[in-house]
Amino acid sequence: MNHSEFDTRPRGFPAVEVVCLIGSLLLALSCNDDSIMVTGGPGRSGLAGRVMNAAGRGLDSVRVYCLFTWPSPADSSTTSGFVASAAERDTFAFELFQNLPNPFAQSTFIRFSLPRDCRIRITISDPIDLSTKYTRTGTYLQGFYQVPLLRIVDSLQLRNGRYVYRLEATSVDGLRYAASREMFVLSTTNVPAATTDISGYYQFDYARLEVPDTVMTTTDGYYLTPVPLTSDVYLVFSKNGYQQQLVETTLFPNLVIQRDVVLSEVR
Repeated sequence: MNHSEFDTRPRGFPAVEVVCLIGSLLLALSCNDDSIMVTGGPGRSGLAGRVMNAAGRGLDSVRVYCLFTWPSPADSSTTSGFVASAAERDTFAFELFQNLPNPFAQSTFIRFSLPRDCRIRITISDPIDLSTKYTRTGTYLQGFYQVPLLRIVDSLQLRNGRYVYRLEATSVDGLRYAASREMFVLSTTNVPAATTDISGYYQFDYARLEVPDTVMTTTDGYYLTPVPLTSDVYLVFSKNGYQQQLVETTLFPNLVIQRDVVLSEVR
C-alpha cells in the first residue's frame, strides 16, 4: 500500500513548519533576553555586540572569557592525600592519571607511576593549532610522581578550553610506554576568547573553540566526575575599573546572537 495515500497535508507543508519554528525561536529569544539572531553561516556560532558604560559609550579592551557550562572560574585548590596513599604502595605499573585539579584556573599537577627506572618526556599540546606548550624531560626512578605545574595558565598564556598532556617513558631495558589525557583550563585572568575594539564591539565565535563533549573533573585525585558540555554557556566580560558582568546564553549552530552588555564602574 502506498504511504502517500494517508498523507493529507498540502505540498510544501514541512517547509512552512520550519519557517514557523525559526520565527518562533527568534521571537522567543528577542523577548526573553533582549537578543536577536544576526549574521550566521556554516561553521559560525556565538555572540556579537557592543560593550558600553552606563552612559552608552563603547568600552575598548574589554576581555571576554568563555566559562562553558561553569558560572565561575575553576577552584585550583589541591589536596595531598593521593600522594600520601600512593607512597605506601610496594609495586607500581605504567599509568598516567588525571591531572589534579581539573578544570584548573592557574596551577595543576600531572601524576604518573613507573614500574622501573625510566627516561620520560611530558608534553602539553594545544589541539587547535597543534602547538606544544610545555615539555619536561628527565630520568625518574620506579615509583609514583606528582609533577607541579605552577601558574602555567599565565606563564604559558593558555586560553580557556581543552589541552592534551602526554607521557612517554622508556625503561633502561627498552620497555616503552605512552599515554595521553585531557586537561581543561577555566580562568578569567588568562588569554580571552574575544576583546572589544576601540568602539566597544566584540565578536565571540564559539565554533572556533576546540570543545570536547565531556570534561572529566576531579579535585581530590580519587573520584572522576564527567561533566558534559552543552550549548548553554557562560561568558564573563571584564575590564579594569569596571565590575565583571556574567552573561548566560544558549548558542545555536550556524547562528550568531546579538547581545549588548553594559558594565558598571567600580566605586
